Amino acid sequence: KYTGEFWQGMALSPLYYASQFAEMFMLQYVGNVTNWGFGEVSYSHLTHLYQLHAQVMSFGTNYWNAQRNGAQTLGYILMTMEQSINAEPVNGLYPDTVNDKITLLFNHDTNLLYIRELLGVEWLPEGLALNV
Repeated sequence: KYTGEFWQGMALSPLYYASQFAEMFMLQYVGNVTNWGFGEVSYSHLTHLYQLHAQVMSFGTNYWNAQRNGAQTLGYILMTMEQSINAEPVNGLYPDTVNDKITLLFNHDTNLLYIRELLGVEWLPEGLALNV
């Protein structure tokens, strides 16, 4: 449905809603939900649907959007590495984490796409043949 607002074309399209269902089904599957995808979607179909979701996400994940939306996360990663290497507190990080041996960072898949774009890298997680 075109409303005359260019930015709504994606948010109100059938492709957008199909992408959201694909993501929901994948989250159900990896969350070990019984009867995921209403019990109507095979794993093979799910991987194809999720590829659609990944493609839809990639439409908005260009270098300029990655700079705007991914720079904060990448900056946090770099500051954490600097703090770990120098063993001195860095402004913006928790000061009592200076001696931590590991930092876990949990992120949304879109944010990971931004980081991937900024760093110019690609990865394939084991068990999921999608580059997201």
